[in-house]
Amino acid sequence: MVYKTFTLTREKTFDAQLASKLASTCMNCNSRVEMFIGQNAVNPTSVFEIMKRPVIFDTKASITCDGETEKEDLESILSCLASLL
Repeated sequence: MVYKTFTLTREKTFDAQLASKLASTCMNCNSRVEMFIGQNAVNPTSVFEIMKRPVIFDTKASITCDGETEKEDLESILSCLASLL
């Protein structure tokens, strides 16, 4: 299992384009992916789940990947999220 905790620095919700890209990236992962924004668990394969979570400046978030391709999956998800970090 690999995980990354990071701080979101853009103060707004995920827009539809970014949420769709993130959900698509997570759906293509071979490992199990979990995401938390603040204390809230988020289904990272659901565009609606991602979009309904507000991102307040300095919100802590984390991504966990567990499986054979966990490192590669985590890297692809983090590159997708780069605009929020």
